[in-house]
Amino acid sequence: MIKIAMPFGGSAATHDKSGNLNNFIENVLVEVVTENYRQLMSEAIIRSEGDDGAMQLDPPLRANERILSGLFSNAISRVAPRSRPEARIDRIRRPADDENSDDNDSPSSAGRVDYLAWYGNRVVAVELKAGRVNVKNPTVTSKLQERWNGVNDQAQTAQTTLRARQKEDRRAYPSPISMALMVVVAQSKVSLEEADLLDNGVVGLRDGLAGVVGGLNKRPQFIATYTFPPEFRRFALRERGVVKREENKCSYIPFVSFMGRVAVNKR
Repeated sequence: MIKIAMPFGGSAATHDKSGNLNNFIENVLVEVVTENYRQLMSEAIIRSEGDDGAMQLDPPLRANERILSGLFSNAISRVAPRSRPEARIDRIRRPADDENSDDNDSPSSAGRVDYLAWYGNRVVAVELKAGRVNVKNPTVTSKLQERWNGVNDQAQTAQTTLRARQKEDRRAYPSPISMALMVVVAQSKVSLEEADLLDNGVVGLRDGLAGVVGGLNKRPQFIATYTFPPEFRRFALRERGVVKREENKCSYIPFVSFMGRVAVNKR
């Protein structure tokens, strides 16, 4: 289940139904969590004959940013009629340019955005980061704040660049808007018995996380939380992607939060 704790507001995000940012991100998140569930179900069938098959499952939503990136790329491509991951936006393509070439590219010579989607009457740039919090004691750590600051800075750079591109080619870059998006995985190492107790208060834990992440500097303008089904909340502990077996212990992941913030137009 996805709960929208805070939708985008303001005319910049909701000025037109066909380019409404809430419609865009909500549809993307539906695709993301549906694919996460589909993969868990598929893996559960494969492992159903094992002794601890359920514990071995590895949800894509708790993975590193490279795997998350693929998950969101597929979701955005299903929602937007046209989209590109790692899209180059630093200049208009000219006949002599090969936009697919990375030769001689450097941070100073080429700018890219994680995703560029043409949705309704606008082009949407999305910059993505991932973070983690403790389920039992969710707090804004310095690392979480640093990641949030970083993805907002990237979104701001993308917006400034897209506004410049719009002046050169309005058809290619209509009504550009850039969004910082962060996936926050709530997880804790607990005993199986403690996981059962935490399940009883999962609604309160979920709402508590939304309140915590809402207090980040550069406050999120959009907050949504996906609650995992009860059968898909206990996973094997992992270290560097490898299963780390500890008797009666699990990685408890009851929900994942998504935070968004729109970059401002600088004149």
